[in-house]
Amino acid sequence: MWTSELILQAIGWSVLIAGFPLIFIYIRKLTRHLAYALYPRDMLIQYKASDDKIESYLLKRSFLRGKSLTRVSEGEAKALGGSL
Repeated sequence: MWTSELILQAIGWSVLIAGFPLIFIYIRKLTRHLAYALYPRDMLIQYKASDDKIESYLLKRSFLRGKSLTRVSEGEAKALGGSL
C-alpha cells in the first residue's frame, strides 16, 4: 500500500536521481571559477604607444616557471583575440 510518506520518498528519490549529473556540472563550474579567481589564466595586454602604434604583450603564468612577459606581434595578437 502506498502511503503519502512513501509517495514523497519516491518523488524525492526520482528528483535526486534525475538531478545527479547536474551536481557534477555545478561543482566543476564552481571549482573552475574559484581556481581562476585565485590563479588567473594567461592574458593579453595591449596599449597604444605615443605614435598610435598598438603594442601587445602576453603575460603567461606557470606553477613551475612563474610569470613571463613576452612581446607579441600584431598578427599573433589578433589571433589570440586582441581587439584594440
